[in-house]
Amino acid sequence: MLLIKNKFLVNSFWLIIEKLYLLLGGLFVTALVARYLGPSNLGMISYGITLSVFCTVISQWGASYYIFNYATHNPIKA
Repeated sequence: MLLIKNKFLVNSFWLIIEKLYLLLGGLFVTALVARYLGPSNLGMISYGITLSVFCTVISQWGASYYIFNYATHNPIKA
């Protein structure tokens, strides 16, 4: 049982370290890009990314709802 707990702890620790690495790396890259592009150009890029992500989220909500309803009404076909 101790080995299983250690696996859970090691995997959890690995996931936490990976998330911290990605967050800090993203912050570092964003700071470098902001410094290179300047505030106005970075703002335009951030605005474009925000609009595209917003549209993606809205479309995925609808697709997930449709797929879930199809699967519940026709479990054999799903």
